[in-house]
Amino acid sequence: GVAEATARQAWLHARRGVVDLDATLTHEATALRGQVWEAWRHDLTPARHAADVLAEGAGRFGQRRRSFRDAAADLTAFADHWRHVYPDLATHPTHVADQIQWPDHDRVSEAINTYVTGQVAAAHPEADQIRQAELDATTAYQDAQRAREQLERTLRNQLRDHGRAAYFTDPHTVLAKATAWLADLRHQLH
Repeated sequence: GVAEATARQAWLHARRGVVDLDATLTHEATALRGQVWEAWRHDLTPARHAADVLAEGAGRFGQRRRSFRDAAADLTAFADHWRHVYPDLATHPTHVADQIQWPDHDRVSEAINTYVTGQVAAAHPEADQIRQAELDATTAYQDAQRAREQLERTLRNQLRDHGRAAYFTDPHTVLAKATAWLADLRHQLH
């Protein structure tokens, strides 16, 4: 009935909200993931150069001491800058150098995906409310369907004894036709 149709409309509206939300989250996550990877690759090149300088050392007589110190500072800055995305980055420049020269791409990818997911979720605090509204609308729609089905069962059980007559939509017309048929039959019999 009306309650079921209203509940269905509310469910469809809520479902559309979840579909729109999911599309937005997917689009934003894809865009942000691309931006983060681009920035990572951009920052990784000079960090790897600094790792090379660090690996060469300060030189036998310290002639590259300043380059060595700058490279260590650059690696520390790189790690500090990226630690919020990739928390597994070491704090010591030598360890950072080892990590970025031979990175575990799966761990980097996992860290970036975790970061992106967190950022996108934080940008949409309404997401849980939208999803809950859809669940509530689904429950209300299912309850309305069950109520209609129960009403139909009850009605069928109550009308079973009356046969087809219980389903006439215009009983006055049916009665008038039956009366006319009986009158015609009496007339034919006499």
